[in-house]
Amino acid sequence: MMTNSLPPAGWEHVLDAISAAAPSESTRVSFDIINALGEELGHRIVDVKPGEEVPVGLPQAPRTELERDVDALDRKVESFYQARGFKLWRNHLGSRRLENFDSGYAVELADMELILRVCRLLWPRRILAIGNAFGYSSLALSLACNNAPVDAMDAEQEGVFNREGTQLTRDIARSEGLNVEVTVGFSPQDIPTVAQAHNQTYDLAFIDGLHTNRQLLADFLGLRPYLSPSAVVICHDVGVFGLWPPIFQALRAANMAGKRAFYRVFEGRATRNRLGTGLLYWDSEAKTIGTLETTLMERAMEDFGPRLFLQNSMNSTANDQWRARRR
Repeated sequence: MMTNSLPPAGWEHVLDAISAAAPSESTRVSFDIINALGEELGHRIVDVKPGEEVPVGLPQAPRTELERDVDALDRKVESFYQARGFKLWRNHLGSRRLENFDSGYAVELADMELILRVCRLLWPRRILAIGNAFGYSSLALSLACNNAPVDAMDAEQEGVFNREGTQLTRDIARSEGLNVEVTVGFSPQDIPTVAQAHNQTYDLAFIDGLHTNRQLLADFLGLRPYLSPSAVVICHDVGVFGLWPPIFQALRAANMAGKRAFYRVFEGRATRNRLGTGLLYWDSEAKTIGTLETTLMERAMEDFGPRLFLQNSMNSTANDQWRARRR
């Protein structure tokens, strides 16, 4: 019988514990283990059950300079919302959203670490973000990258809260002096309008739109002509939604352009990455990206593939077929 005690430190052990549970137990076990893991990684999550949400507790004191910097960036972005009467809440899987504001979830602490470290390595001149929700990632990108201009896109297809999220992002950016613009439009067809309005290419792109195979590939192919030669593309939630097929296809398309492309999954040093978010980049940036803790895509596929407890039903059949072809 599977117990609900926290396994040894490290996300690999969490996945092993979940996969070892009986099918009827695996979901319940994952909730319990993630709650305990949240405490270990710096946030208190007490007795959070499926369907419940609790306020984000104060983190434990950061121990390293990197942890302090990530925590400071996260708290700064959170303070923008708190000042406007919004509380950040955490659900049973550890993801965060605004209380009574149904417009997606905020990026996680591991994402904040990745954004901060990539910005410090690249110092991008301009950033494109596909997917905005209520603006947490867009504002974090601007802050972490020394107020570099961020062009965010969102299709506003998730109802009234999605539209309010766009306006909330604009209001915060304007009042806080952040160079963030949000365009309502669809990717990839509206990317040229956004990019050409500024007559610039992008050194960093953040893809966090609709999580399907078709859409992720379309997002990448749509933004590719507007990327600088040394650009890096952050692809969010790839592992947890099983979006490996479009990553392979994006790499194939990027390699055909005459440059060798790579994709690695970010691990995280201050906080472990549990979503399989990674970086697509070209050989000119291989040495720079090599300073980050990353995992080869093939290994990450093995870690996530058979043990997903968050699976996008729109992708499940395609992913099963993909894995079968690679055996």
